[in-house]
Amino acid sequence: MEEGKYGLGYTNTEEIPQLISKAENTLDREKIFKSRERYSPENFKRKLMKALSMAIRGKTTE
Repeated sequence: MEEGKYGLGYTNTEEIPQLISKAENTLDREKIFKSRERYSPENFKRKLMKALSMAIRGKTTE
């Protein structure tokens, strides 16, 4: 199994299960990285402040 310019490749059919496993692991790592970004403390604080600000503004306009 080799990792080339266009992705993973294989030279015989016995390497295909390893290739699939490696591709799945790569996708899992990408999901984990994106979720770390989405659930960062800074991101949480920013979204919380925005929600609180909108709630406060909504109460003052009623």
